[in-house]
Amino acid sequence: MQVAPQYKLNLVAGYPVLTSALDTIDTSTYFFGASVDADIISDAWDISTYFIQQHNERTLDRQAVGAEVRYFTPGKSALALIDYDLYFAQLNTFLALASWTFENELTLNTTIDIRNSPTITTSNALIGQTASDIPALLNSYSKNEIKQLAQDRTADSKSYTMSLTLPVNERIQLGAEMTVSSLSATPASAGVEATPSSGNDTYYTVDMTLGDLFMKDDFSIITLRQSDTSTAQTNTVILNTRLPISRALRINPRLRADSSTYKRDNTRERSYNPAVRINYRWKKRYNFEAEFGWEHSGHEITSSLTDTQRSYYLDIGYRMDL
Repeated sequence: MQVAPQYKLNLVAGYPVLTSALDTIDTSTYFFGASVDADIISDAWDISTYFIQQHNERTLDRQAVGAEVRYFTPGKSALALIDYDLYFAQLNTFLALASWTFENELTLNTTIDIRNSPTITTSNALIGQTASDIPALLNSYSKNEIKQLAQDRTADSKSYTMSLTLPVNERIQLGAEMTVSSLSATPASAGVEATPSSGNDTYYTVDMTLGDLFMKDDFSIITLRQSDTSTAQTNTVILNTRLPISRALRINPRLRADSSTYKRDNTRERSYNPAVRINYRWKKRYNFEAEFGWEHSGHEITSSLTDTQRSYYLDIGYRMDL
């Protein structure tokens, strides 16, 4: 609804659907809200603010305000999203993304993602309880106690990512990425056990994308990755190639190798997974796919004993486009 040349009003109401497997819509939970899109700075900026409220039966489930700011000019873009819950008086989500492409085509991307996990609602109090809905939970706890239980079941999730991509020439592109993430602890309450903090999990990735390596129009990616988490340090190598044998036939061989050292007992595990996927398109409507792979892993139990496992798999399928 255009309420003024620079302002547009949007209204929303309905029933949240958490899974498509439901045969009927649960009308006991409903929401309503409004947002305003504003074009008041320049063509490069878009701003939207909103209010949303959700009820579970007769209990306030979520009440939040937020804003989304977008910026775009050639070579530069940014997006920031903030969601603040009024009922729980805490920040629910802060998301910021930015991309900057320099004159030499080097592209820098950054992401900051700070949020509640899961999104804080009164319904979070049901996690770990035998009660199936909030009215049933009210038979055992007061509204204030339920509000506290919802906060107890909600962790803080933080993730920071920075990546670089650089086209070397028409055939080669280099990339690098670093991510640091964490999940906070949650306390024990109402019969639900506490969960520990994950600490800082760190991931490093370097990759090279190659074109026309084996034949015209083929596509290959070489990826080196290291992850350092609270449970293990893992080094990974991935080789992935797509070969266009013809307009209808594509072959995708790939290899993944992992080497992990577990921090709880300093044991090691190595695994290898070569695989080949074949895709054949017939008469533009029919797609036939087949994938064959081999998995080999060895887990070091002691310095002289290793548990080795091997397995093979074959998947065959087809898709018809109507």
